[in-house]
Formats: sequence, structure tokens, C-alpha cells
Amino acid sequence: MYVRNARRIEAPAEQIWSWLVAASLRHAWISSANNIRILTGDTRALARGSRFRWSQSGFALDSEVLEFEPPKRLAWSARSPFIRACHAWDLQPGESGFIVITDETKRGIMPMLFGPVLRPHAEYP
Repeated sequence: MYVRNARRIEAPAEQIWSWLVAASLRHAWISSANNIRILTGDTRALARGSRFRWSQSGFALDSEVLEFEPPKRLAWSARSPFIRACHAWDLQPGESGFIVITDETKRGIMPMLFGPVLRPHAEYP
């Protein structure tokens, strides 16, 4: 399953980036994200190589930050016995503010069986 979304935000890139990497704000970006715990390094914000545990739609996930290019790109992997996912966030200059583009892929038994149910959780406001 592949989903791409774009959201225009009227704020400086550095401010958007600080919101994006803040563990306590993850629920604002992904409404179905819960119980986020950063396991390595600074436990308040994601960084290069951060490992974190969280749940989405009731499924526990183990994740690792794979790409970290402030304030332009953040990408991580997510794994569970039933799903393998990659999620990238790109900040691009817009006419006013920035456009946050997300690309997400999900593979495994869960997306194969429940793709239509999972798709709304991959769409961000």
C-alpha cells in the first residue's frame, strides 16, 4: 500500500521541523498514533538513528529514524510481526510557508488483508 499526502503550513521550516520531531506532538500529525516512547538518545525529540516504540490503530510498532536532514527530510521504518512500513516527510518551500509531503509504504499481512481500513489512517489533515 502506498499513500502520498501534502499539507501546506504557514510557518518557518525550523518551526515545522521542531513540531515534526517532537515525540509529544506525534499524535497531531498521525491521529491514530499513541504511546510514543523514544528508546535511544533524547527522549523528547527524534534524531538520526533514534529508535522508538509506538502504536498505531492498536498495533505496536518498533521504528528507527533512517534519514534525518533538518529542516528538510525525516524518514523512518516501522515494523511489527504483521507489517513493514517506511514513512518519509519532506518540507518544500511554498508560496507562503512550506508544504509538508508525506510518502508512506506498508507491506505485510495487515495491509494485504485490511488495506481499505488502514488507508484512512495514512491520510493526514
